[in-house]
Amino acid sequence: MNKENASNNTMSARKNSKLSPSWLLNAALLSRPADLTALVSLSQTKPEAFVDELDASSGNIMQRMVDKLLNSTNQMVSDKDTKLDVLSILSNVAIVQTGGTREAVRSVLLSVSEWFDEYLANEEGSGRYDDDDIEAEPELHKAMLLLLCRCYDYRLKTEDVLELTRGDRTLALETVVGILEDGETYATELVQRAKPGSGQVGQWEHELVTKRHEKPLILQTCRLLKGFTSAPTYFSDTSLDAEITLHEVDGFTSEISNLLAITLKSRLVEKLALALHDVLFSSDYDESDSEEDDWDSEDDDWTAEKATLRQQKALRQLERGLLDGSDHRSISSVFAFLQNLYSFAGPERADVYRQHLLADTLLVPRLVLPYLNRCVAAANLLSRRAETYESLLSNRGEGKDDGESGGLDNDVAMALDDMNLVAGCAAALRVLIIASFRAPPTRFVLGLLRRLNPTASLLRAAVFVARHDYLFALLCLLNVNMGALDLSIRSNFSSKKKKTDNEDADGDEGEGEGEGEGEYEELTDENDENLVEAYYAHSLLHDMASVHAMMDANAQQRVMNRVLVAGALPVSRDTSSFAAVKSMLEGGSASGQASYVAAQFGKDFDSAAGGKQMMGATMDEDMFRNNLRAEAKQRSSAALTNIGENSAASPTAESKDEEKEEVDEEERARRKKEKKERKKKKKKKEKKQAMGLLGDLPSLDGGRGSGSDRGSFLQLDLELPEKMKKMNLATKSGDAVPRKGGLKANELTPSKYFHEETGVPSEFACAINGHLMKEPVRTPGGIVFEKDTILLWIKTRGQVCPISGDVLTEDMLEEDKDLGIEILRWNIKKTAMGGQRDSVIGIGGGEVEDDVYDF
Repeated sequence: MNKENASNNTMSARKNSKLSPSWLLNAALLSRPADLTALVSLSQTKPEAFVDELDASSGNIMQRMVDKLLNSTNQMVSDKDTKLDVLSILSNVAIVQTGGTREAVRSVLLSVSEWFDEYLANEEGSGRYDDDDIEAEPELHKAMLLLLCRCYDYRLKTEDVLELTRGDRTLALETVVGILEDGETYATELVQRAKPGSGQVGQWEHELVTKRHEKPLILQTCRLLKGFTSAPTYFSDTSLDAEITLHEVDGFTSEISNLLAITLKSRLVEKLALALHDVLFSSDYDESDSEEDDWDSEDDDWTAEKATLRQQKALRQLERGLLDGSDHRSISSVFAFLQNLYSFAGPERADVYRQHLLADTLLVPRLVLPYLNRCVAAANLLSRRAETYESLLSNRGEGKDDGESGGLDNDVAMALDDMNLVAGCAAALRVLIIASFRAPPTRFVLGLLRRLNPTASLLRAAVFVARHDYLFALLCLLNVNMGALDLSIRSNFSSKKKKTDNEDADGDEGEGEGEGEGEYEELTDENDENLVEAYYAHSLLHDMASVHAMMDANAQQRVMNRVLVAGALPVSRDTSSFAAVKSMLEGGSASGQASYVAAQFGKDFDSAAGGKQMMGATMDEDMFRNNLRAEAKQRSSAALTNIGENSAASPTAESKDEEKEEVDEEERARRKKEKKERKKKKKKKEKKQAMGLLGDLPSLDGGRGSGSDRGSFLQLDLELPEKMKKMNLATKSGDAVPRKGGLKANELTPSKYFHEETGVPSEFACAINGHLMKEPVRTPGGIVFEKDTILLWIKTRGQVCPISGDVLTEDMLEEDKDLGIEILRWNIKKTAMGGQRDSVIGIGGGEVEDDVYDF
């Protein structure tokens, strides 16, 4: 009896006991090669079990794995899969932050042999291919980088990654992006599917187990990616007083250009967009979601209980969709990487890279727009919070201080300050500004972007955008590059009339009613797209003017300075959209755009239904179309009336033959007179356009030319800051003489203007667009332009200098390489001063808000 009890107790103890990591390792070493599947699963589910055996009599199990397996040269004992399992186990254990675990893992890593370093380089170096002639994935490098990030508290630098890959930047980029692409670690574990029973054996299966990367790891990886294009990675000293030699600048430009080539060849942008979309927005496609969790899927039952339940569900969905500070910093780093590639690489691939960002990848629809939608949700939440807080203070009688003249209370405004949100939103807008610069409007993605314009959504959080004036300035620049604020839609009528007049002059068109209908063709459905775009342009401009009016005078001045002369981003300041934005900013409210709206749409545009004013995005689109159609019909009817009057005034003949002869003679005289008038108007228009070449302000309907030009919103009408215009007049009058290094004068110098307003020296800014030049060229008169911009000007506006009015051809332009080096050196110092900080500061409006790219 006692023996049976003892036997039962022994069986029960064996049944309830768990296998230790040391026992599992000893069992794994019996196989060839060693199979560490059970240990990998244990490290994922219970990593503290390895910590408990650090001081055990069996010895340090992690040290044994490194000595016997990771450093083993015998492929029969430890192959590549075994070494990957060892690195995975150490990486999983390094997640534990207590009990000196990470210190123990770091000490174990010190015993990794030099042979393993050689094994890494030989096994996964650049250009290595597997048996299927597919370029090998750097699995070992990814596992090693994952381990290093965790055991060194997510504080690695890009230099450490380059040291791991022995300076191979292609391999380093693939390793970093590979971790983001994976987004999770994989392992297999044994799972019991069926228990043993009477006449039945137990069933065990291998099951794939996934575990998502922690957010500190995602942030660390994105920072490493940004470091590939950051100046502090390549220069030991980037302060303003530091001397960066020509050799260092050339080397830096060459390195970034090579990185850009690698990015384009390997479709790195596409991989980043898809990887970050899965990492940041995976909750949008969570399989656990059901219709029961949808707060708006219930019946129309609005009892107090149901309303409370719906509110709770809506809040849960909102909180699940919001991003935290780590997510915003991660995506800011990736966008900074993309922007630095454009800013620091050579000009050879600038156009190709912009096209690649906009049209050749899924960056905009899969990453930028979804991220901005999340930012809109967070901004709306902050705005409602601030409004609620302000309402509570008003009820308590705690208003603004006596010295405050406008804006929000300081305590209320602090509720709108989210540093990470502002920095991430600004980074996304900057990428869109770069991608949309000089993009043909026929591209599908640009059309999609204009229809999914994030401006209207962001402006719904008006209080938030007004608080952060830098975001508002970026929105203005984005809409300028997209041509989203072009209010000119009457070019169709003018071109049709022009075409009909020419046909009449040649005698190909008929007379009477048919001629009148040809001159003033009614708006048809094929023009609806243009009408809709014009409607949204007016609506969007009105909403922007409303937010601009909410800012104080200092914020409005900062917005004006950034929009007019900010040089860090490429901006199409020679378009009608820029003229509309400038007019809105100068007016400070909706009145600033009134002149443009009245000139383009007529006095009845802003009134309908008995004089009711159309307010921005609330304006009815059908009412807008009906008004324009009615206006077109009215013009057509008036034209027919005039034609009838002209016909009634013709003299009466005694016979039909004489009457027809006299009418034909009179008609030919009338057409000849009209032809002369058209020529006279054409000369007058060309004269007016020539004045625009000398710096006159553009008109929204000027410079369009023939109907073929209407497909592009890049109407190159020069727009210069007011002080530069005065300087040009002084130069023409002889009071100032152009000098080497750009236009300069005694008092009204662009150098002084640009430096005081934006910090960008004028000799570094294009004389047309005002942004930093990548490939400067100099005219015989000493004026400096961006090469692509001035060549586009000469191609579309003729061989004349837009500043001086002198004859200018492509052969007369001289590349200024020394100035290009100076620009790049200045840009490196300017951005590196902010790049050394942890993240871009953006904790509020006003002068406290700072951005490394805000110049």
